[in-house]
Amino acid sequence: MSDWSEKAASLSRERQKVNEDKTSKSLQDRNTLDNKGRALWSTLRHTLGKKCEEFNAEPGNAGLFSLHGNLSQVTVTFTLQKEMIQGTFESDTVHFSGKNGVKYEVLLRLKLTPGGLDVWLFDGLDRPVDLEQLANDVIETLLRAGGR
Repeated sequence: MSDWSEKAASLSRERQKVNEDKTSKSLQDRNTLDNKGRALWSTLRHTLGKKCEEFNAEPGNAGLFSLHGNLSQVTVTFTLQKEMIQGTFESDTVHFSGKNGVKYEVLLRLKLTPGGLDVWLFDGLDRPVDLEQLANDVIETLLRAGGR
């Protein structure tokens, strides 16, 4: 072995180790995004359901809003007029859109927190999104669309 081959082999091993570390970190980040993203989506669905229940509990509002959802989709319906807003969850995006004449379009992205241990939801201007406020916006948009 020459000095050159020894150094070249050492550099090659170091590069390989760096690449393995990057791949491992990338997989870890993807797993965190997937797992925490699903948990965040579940929390958002629950928050929307809670807002529907709160509104429906007010005098004269019984049954005005209904919510149907699953692991990848949620639909909030203003039952008197059939206006609705549908939300979908796919890997690192959450998309809400109005249906049946409702003008509402929101595309959100899930991103890892700075430490990579959790996820946040961000809007198109890269601002964090508050789940309570998002749920309020959905309900208020449906109320306006229904003329209330």
